[in-house]
Amino acid sequence: MPVSAPLESPASTFTPPIHPNAICGRADLVRALAHGDDALLAAVAAKLGYERRGGVPDRTVVGTATEGVDIDPTVPTGDARSAPAVAPSALDAATFWRLVGRTQNPDAPPSALDDGPVELPTWRERPAELARARPLAEWRELLPRLRVSLAGLSDIGALDIAVIVRRLGRGESLHQLPRARRRRWGQSLQIIEDRSDHLVPYWDDQEAVRHRLQQLFPRYAVEHALWFEGLKQPVWAEKTHRREPYRPPIPGSLVVVLGDLGCLLRGAVAERRHWLELGRRLRADRCRILALTPAPRCPAELQSVWTLLTWERHPAEPDDAGRKQAVQRLLALAGNSLRLEPGLLRELRLLIGADAGAESEVWQDPSVVSRSAVAATLSPDDAEQRRKSFLDEPSEIRQRVMALQRSWRAGLPSEIWFAELQALTPKQRLQLASAEDGRDSSDFISALGRQAAGVRGASPAPGAMAWFRDVAPWLRRDYLEDPELRDYFHYIWADILRRDPRQKPPAGLDPARVPIRYPVRRVNLSQVGDILHLAYSRAADVEGSPLAFVETSNGFISVQAAVVEAIPSRDSNAFWEAGEPPTWAKRWGWDEYGAWVEFEIEGEGGDGVTQRMRWIEPGSFMMGSPEDEPERSDSEGPRHEVAICDGFWLFDTACTQALWAVVTGDDPSVFKGPDRPVERVSWDDARLFIDSINSRLPGLALGLPSEAKWEYACRAGTDTPFSFAETAVLSTEDGVVLVSEDGFLLAVENPISPDRINYNGKYTYNVNYTHDGSHTHDGSYTHDDGMKGKFREETLPVKALAPNGWGLYQMHGNVWEWTQDHWHDNYAGAPSDGSAWTDASVSSDAGRVVRGGCWASSAGSCRSAFRLRNRPDNRSNILGFRPARTKGCEHKPAQPRERSVVAGSDGPEGGGLGSEQATEPQALVLLLDGHHEASAPLSKAARLEIRTDREVLTLRRAPKPGWASAIGRDRFGLWADLRVEPESGEPVIQRLRWIPPGRFEMGSPEDEPGRFEYEGRSHTVVIERGYWLFDTPCTQALWEAVMGKNPSRFRTSDRPVERVSWSDAQDFLERLNKHFEKDSEDEFGQQAFALPGEAQWEYACRAGTDTALYTGSIEIRGELDAPALDAIAWYGGNCGLDFDLQEGEDTTKGWWEGKQKQYDHRHGGTRRVKQKQPNPWGLYDMLGNVWEWTQDHWRERYVGAPTDGTPWIDANAGPGAARVVRGGSWYSFARNCRSAYRLRILHDVRRGILGFRPARVQVS
Repeated sequence: MPVSAPLESPASTFTPPIHPNAICGRADLVRALAHGDDALLAAVAAKLGYERRGGVPDRTVVGTATEGVDIDPTVPTGDARSAPAVAPSALDAATFWRLVGRTQNPDAPPSALDDGPVELPTWRERPAELARARPLAEWRELLPRLRVSLAGLSDIGALDIAVIVRRLGRGESLHQLPRARRRRWGQSLQIIEDRSDHLVPYWDDQEAVRHRLQQLFPRYAVEHALWFEGLKQPVWAEKTHRREPYRPPIPGSLVVVLGDLGCLLRGAVAERRHWLELGRRLRADRCRILALTPAPRCPAELQSVWTLLTWERHPAEPDDAGRKQAVQRLLALAGNSLRLEPGLLRELRLLIGADAGAESEVWQDPSVVSRSAVAATLSPDDAEQRRKSFLDEPSEIRQRVMALQRSWRAGLPSEIWFAELQALTPKQRLQLASAEDGRDSSDFISALGRQAAGVRGASPAPGAMAWFRDVAPWLRRDYLEDPELRDYFHYIWADILRRDPRQKPPAGLDPARVPIRYPVRRVNLSQVGDILHLAYSRAADVEGSPLAFVETSNGFISVQAAVVEAIPSRDSNAFWEAGEPPTWAKRWGWDEYGAWVEFEIEGEGGDGVTQRMRWIEPGSFMMGSPEDEPERSDSEGPRHEVAICDGFWLFDTACTQALWAVVTGDDPSVFKGPDRPVERVSWDDARLFIDSINSRLPGLALGLPSEAKWEYACRAGTDTPFSFAETAVLSTEDGVVLVSEDGFLLAVENPISPDRINYNGKYTYNVNYTHDGSHTHDGSYTHDDGMKGKFREETLPVKALAPNGWGLYQMHGNVWEWTQDHWHDNYAGAPSDGSAWTDASVSSDAGRVVRGGCWASSAGSCRSAFRLRNRPDNRSNILGFRPARTKGCEHKPAQPRERSVVAGSDGPEGGGLGSEQATEPQALVLLLDGHHEASAPLSKAARLEIRTDREVLTLRRAPKPGWASAIGRDRFGLWADLRVEPESGEPVIQRLRWIPPGRFEMGSPEDEPGRFEYEGRSHTVVIERGYWLFDTPCTQALWEAVMGKNPSRFRTSDRPVERVSWSDAQDFLERLNKHFEKDSEDEFGQQAFALPGEAQWEYACRAGTDTALYTGSIEIRGELDAPALDAIAWYGGNCGLDFDLQEGEDTTKGWWEGKQKQYDHRHGGTRRVKQKQPNPWGLYDMLGNVWEWTQDHWRERYVGAPTDGTPWIDANAGPGAARVVRGGSWYSFARNCRSAYRLRILHDVRRGILGFRPARVQVS
């Protein structure tokens, strides 16, 4: 980065800090640091608002692949006295992006809507009969069972003649005539109806039975009470008695509970205790008590007090695994239901033969986000997976489910059934629904689309659009790509978003299919740190570092991480620093997270299990937690700096059950699944596993990571409680970034949720919670505040949630992970080099450290710094491990080549190249309609695609080229420095600017002042490939460093070299290319320094403008007088102003005589470069100073000129043919210093007005 002013000596007066975080300020600080003067460093630091922390680092320059890359000097280095020695290693390169491709959007524009109907169609074949909920049990079946359980025997029947005769025959006296014994209900009945939310599926059954029971008793003999979730006792149902406290009935009464006694409610320890106390109280009053429950799942203690009766006569009694399987299958069967009525849920349950308790289990599942008594709503986040599971069911089951679903939609608005059909693909609709229903649903969408497009003046009802907006997240992910309806979907969304710009555009919205609304407008793209900024603004007003511009006519812009194809390296072994792979490596490569390598373990049947490891770069971090971190414990301190001197390989997931099984032959896990983490493994078990795998793959040398290395990898460069920022941009598990209602990135201050971590979502982070005082078997906690989330109660597949910034999955939650370290109560005396802290004097059963939290943990226990002690022989379904290769670093990757996305070989045989299966990420769609700007995070992918209705731009990460000594970004865009070492003297630094691909109108319009005929015809040129271009004409210093002798007339090292012919320039370029011959290839192929083509020169000069000058129009007042040129060019009108050489051109006679000059001057010539204002792309002296040779042969007109920006070379031209020069010079008329002006010069001419500006272009 250039500094804005020379560094000054310390000042005695205080001045406030100047932009302490500005890039240029940091560059000044680095420059002062490199100077080696401590006083100067202190003065600059004070000026910029920095302070020194620790000792002065060693300023020895270590040559690395990233030398010269901008780094942040404000990162604290810690106390130099206690910091461990760190071996010099390469720094992480800063991330810069550049535009490498620009094409017209190949997608077809939205098709013209036909003249079809605009009225919304109805459901023509709606079922005539409404579906009715099936009762849990028919009353005629339930009544006898209730009578047996409740009614007592009483002597209220007719005289029992048989007993009378028998007793008289035995000579007994009859004081009272015996009567027949009959069952009698009793004198009074109290019904307690449990209306807890988890019992909603049974509410209709409870109400029906209550009515039947009330009919068996006189009205005055029945009491009705209600029990609601969270209460300790019932409340009276009658509103007139609602304020009266509950009291038991009179002794001897019947009490019937219509509920589950809390037995179906997850974690309902307190509720069950309340029911137990009530039962004992009623028993003490000699009441007959019975609970009519959906399922027999009550513990023995409750069964000893309450008489239990199930609704179903012979209920199934599945085990825990069977119940969970039934719940998941029911959710799958309901996977294509927009709403789930209790009656429909019962039909699905009966279809698969599950027990009645499964209905409550489904109602409590986190996938159910709304639990209305009318119908539940399932979460749209899980809809895609549920739908996939539903479609995996046998055909007859799917047909039956769709028939049930259809019958339950008979009494509802047509839109609900239509939406459920649109969630299926066209092929699935044909298989699972009638053709007529499918056509009705499609006609509904097309008619709504016509209304949104305003066909025949129609306008959609706001309610219809609101309905679509609400159901759209629930539709299949690719519904916007439906070949029949995609244009209608886009018209609908365009109307929704323009009605309410605060709405978030859906992922997958194709800007090319949104109707055109405005004239073509230009959106400027810039990089601001790791944010892509988009704005309607002039190039001069762009925030951050400019990247490119893109055109749009509808305001919709899609930002998408481009799919990275597997491009094998020509030399796959180049991945490895040693030049060859280790014997255990199967495949390897680079991706957006860094380097990875895979090994494979073969099973007995020949099938193998592949495990990926991530390369963790060396570095330093602050271990432990700050004292103000919420939920911190003393064992996490004192916080201290740890330096990881050597990089290491680490499993990208916890060890899976598949890998454990193929190595050991068994699987101890409770939660089965080959892609789930193995659990119920002790520290000792993990060590035996690692020994076994190391014996099978010699050289792999796995071990458990140290606690420090585990935390370093978990944090992934962060210092927040979790490996994502405390204030974070939100996204879905698929990586789709969420946008706020006003169109900007959605961020929250506490982004911890079960969508990011598998933990007990009932206990949110940074919320006051305490144990309830009584140790319950499930360790329940109670909250003072906070919203509850999903509690899965099991492990997840290891890659079910998004990884951290270094590509490591589920470092937070899922399973605790063993580390190598012995437990210590705090970090006093802990190693500072990242090694394991073990104690040889302790016993073998001494506690070890586990990290990361688990599926049953609270959120606070999943923090990066949280640590826990466990016995090494402990086995639990919360304990797993993640091996690392921590011994030695001989097998480490070299610096990546951007194109080498994937490389590898099939082991020692070298029989092929590996491949990376990349799934297409969903796009973030931004709407600049009503907003002047928007932002999006720059992806970690290697490429980004920016799509509008008119163009597709491709951005790539910009690695430092091999020929460059430094790379960076500033307000003009991307730059790279070329360093040339002369035979003697100081090195010469020449800056180059990245010129992005694009298109422009070449030539001048007919009405441009000063225009010549050979500047026409104006025509469109598309620059398909970006290139590097010197930011100044070649200077005399650089010429001398390469060629030795300086031919220039006006001599200073920082003036442009002149008096060079086209052939001389070619000689210079040949020597320069030879000097950098080893760096002649980059990610796009062969590169070379060359003269730019004429189109490339004009495109770079204009820098996105279309006026005569890159600052605007030109007014020519005289031959040498155009005021607009004064700020940007040295030309005949100002070249002698304050001329700084003793000898110069006499500008008072000859050609100059009699011409009107902007300034009166007597001597002139070339001037030092960079004295005038650069163009918007940071190029100096594009106009004036010296004419610049181009590659092209001269032609009088542009007729037949290439339109792709390549040089226009005449193969039949002789060696002396004229070439084109551009830009004008100090000796030029004002009209000759316009962007479009061109001049013919013979190739061997040498004059003091002729120079050149090299480019770095692709030659193959």
